[in-house]
Amino acid sequence: IDAGFYNRVTGEEKTETHDEELIALYNTKNIPLFMEKCVEYGKTLAVAGETSTGKTTYMKMLIGYIPVHLRISTIEDNPEITFFIHKNYVHLFYPSESSDEKGSIVTPASLLRWNYRMNPDRILLTEVRGAEAWDFLKITGSGHEGSMTSIHAGSAKEAIDGFITRCYENPQCAQLPYTFMLRKVLDSLDVIVSIDLDGNVRRMNDIYFRPIHRNQYFEEMKA
Repeated sequence: IDAGFYNRVTGEEKTETHDEELIALYNTKNIPLFMEKCVEYGKTLAVAGETSTGKTTYMKMLIGYIPVHLRISTIEDNPEITFFIHKNYVHLFYPSESSDEKGSIVTPASLLRWNYRMNPDRILLTEVRGAEAWDFLKITGSGHEGSMTSIHAGSAKEAIDGFITRCYENPQCAQLPYTFMLRKVLDSLDVIVSIDLDGNVRRMNDIYFRPIHRNQYFEEMKA
């Protein structure tokens, strides 16, 4: 063993790269810069909102903060995402009516699994609607951090419940206990933002940020 082999082991708990900077931005309520840096630094992110609240529109705005040299893969049923400054990307499409239950060959889940071979830096799944929620959580935990998706939900907590409910549509999750699934969602998603519509005004409603809220949300939702 080389001299100095153990020198970097401090015995102290370490925060993840950039977390202290992001926590400071969050605590000082500099949310625009907080969101920009979350995307730039590769935090896995979900945008929650009801119908017509602008989930996809906000996601498309956040795409501009992805470093331009990264390779991006999109998964959509309709061509909604357009790149203006990024050059290294691939668009993957599935039929709107496709699902694993119907035996469809091309589904959101199958396209997520194809990304293991394509190995992009960021994966953009326009919306989690069903059993592919489990595939999204798995791939974000296998070196594809910084991925983004949206989910139909009215708040960050509803989004977490929505992910869990959709995961249970996947046969792989049928026997997994709720607390395991709750931990998986809370640990896999770094940031969840919810958007609501008040009249004609769209606003960010609340934020889940894992380094700050993970333990609190687990205690509140595990019952």
